[in-house]
Parts: sequence; C-alpha cells; structure tokens
Amino acid sequence: MTATATTPARVLVLCPSTGAPVSTVLKLREPALQALRGEYAFRCEKCGEIHRWSKDDAWLEAERRR
Repeated sequence: MTATATTPARVLVLCPSTGAPVSTVLKLREPALQALRGEYAFRCEKCGEIHRWSKDDAWLEAERRR
C-alpha cells in the first residue's frame, strides 16, 4: 500500500527504549508532516513511556525509514 497526496498515513518514530517503529497517533499527508513545527509527545504503545518527537524524527508509515 502506498500513501498518496490524498491518503493520510500514520506518522511513525522509533521508540528510544525498544528501537521499534511506533505510531505517534497522528495520520497526516506528506505536506502536513513537512509543515509541522516544534515538538510533540505521545505515550508509546511498545514501552508505555512518553516520547517527544519532531518532524525530523518522523516518517509516514507508507514510506521507508530515511
């Protein structure tokens, strides 16, 4: 499945505790991801901790990790 300009995809980051990709609970299109500013936080589904992230840490689920 490939993300398109019209299909939002889950925003993923790496869990610093497990090294596994985890969802930030956001679903965005690429232009919206690139427009993000600042830091965001979420409770990790893998380790239960709260992680902070910025757009430089994130990628869309349909993409390969940069």
